[in-house]
Amino acid sequence: MYNLITPHNSRVTKFQHQGYDIIKNLLDPKEANMLHQFYMDYNDWDIYLFPDEFPAPDKNPEYPLAIVKKEDKNYAEKKLYAQKTHLHNFSYHYSRTDYLHPILVTHFQSDEFIKELEIATGKTDLKLGVNFVNCLESGDWNGPHHDGIQGRVAFIYHLTKDWRPQDGGLFFRTEINNWNNILSVTMPTFNQYVVMDVEGYDTGAPHFVSHIAPEVTNKRISYIGWYQ
Repeated sequence: MYNLITPHNSRVTKFQHQGYDIIKNLLDPKEANMLHQFYMDYNDWDIYLFPDEFPAPDKNPEYPLAIVKKEDKNYAEKKLYAQKTHLHNFSYHYSRTDYLHPILVTHFQSDEFIKELEIATGKTDLKLGVNFVNCLESGDWNGPHHDGIQGRVAFIYHLTKDWRPQDGGLFFRTEINNWNNILSVTMPTFNQYVVMDVEGYDTGAPHFVSHIAPEVTNKRISYIGWYQ
């Protein structure tokens, strides 16, 4: 039903060899279009920024999250601090929401979908962990990092239309322990599902999302999460 399984399980072989796969046209176009329009019109995003100058005392250092608001008097200083940090260490600035449209819940949390994903990845007993919808706009980025702490399989379901390479926001996979060696570059493509093997804290499929270019008015929206 979800096009996750190919004849003779060739997708399993590809995933196990590369630790990465792309499935085009995952959902019915009508449902995908509904999701696109819903989140394009959505206006209750939280801004997530790391690092900030005033980290919360209960912040988990292994999964840093800092929610800020543009109305905060020190918002500009915090963003500048993160931008400077990006030159040397991990940082990010983007918006996200934990609100999931019912279409996302119906499909991605269904037993049928998870079963197909297990067959396609060769993983067993997958359970959905952290998941949310994020939105990157002009000036946003997500710096180099690993995902191993979150689970075994990571996914990105793209809801962006009419994205161009010159808009930035490209997804780079890098070699383990060598952020400068790029293995692949993927452009956000509507109704496309990206799945990665992120098992292992010190490996975890290193990757990053490049800065969205200035003056870009489109939104890079995707549903992302991890199966444990």
